[in-house]
Amino acid sequence: MIGAEARTHQQRQYERVYTASDSEYGFPDRKVADDLDPRDWRILSIGSGTANDLWYLATSNTVIGLDYAGSGLRVALGHGVRGVRADLNRHLVLPFGDRVFDMVVCKDILEHLVEPLPILAEVRRVLREGGYVVISVPNHFYLWMRLRILGGQGLISRGIGVDHSSEYDEWNYMHLRFFTFNGFRRFLHAAGFRAEKWFWDFGT
Repeated sequence: MIGAEARTHQQRQYERVYTASDSEYGFPDRKVADDLDPRDWRILSIGSGTANDLWYLATSNTVIGLDYAGSGLRVALGHGVRGVRADLNRHLVLPFGDRVFDMVVCKDILEHLVEPLPILAEVRRVLREGGYVVISVPNHFYLWMRLRILGGQGLISRGIGVDHSSEYDEWNYMHLRFFTFNGFRRFLHAAGFRAEKWFWDFGT
């Protein structure tokens, strides 16, 4: 059970943090399009925040960010990323037509969704044939994460400027779904996807 106070607090934190200096969040993630060199693609980022990791792609592609934090989308717009505001825990249908995107990016969003499988079904619907999907989720059960939880800390210490577990007694940092590596592979298979390449980020 996730407390309403904790949810409201996180929403406020997201809205606040995305109004900070762009330079704090302007780190491109070139793994997203590694070896692909996209040009004139339509790219959708689900749970985009400021879409800071995709700003570099917006110079030669149409990049659309979907997020529930309006402040993040306003920052993204200043870097050439069009924004669509939506809460995927309330609406399970993406507001786009069929087969309209060359790439869909879902970075660190699926663990926050009540029903992630229907959203991935929507990803399949809006993705053109032969398109690419980039998905990342935290590995909640590797050693460092287990030690943090055993020590009474949350999954993320100060991800958005607050130790959520100490202030709100919410160890899960609003994560609703929890993945191991093998469990995530099975999850992708159930969603109808086949992984072509795996990558790891520090601490995930």
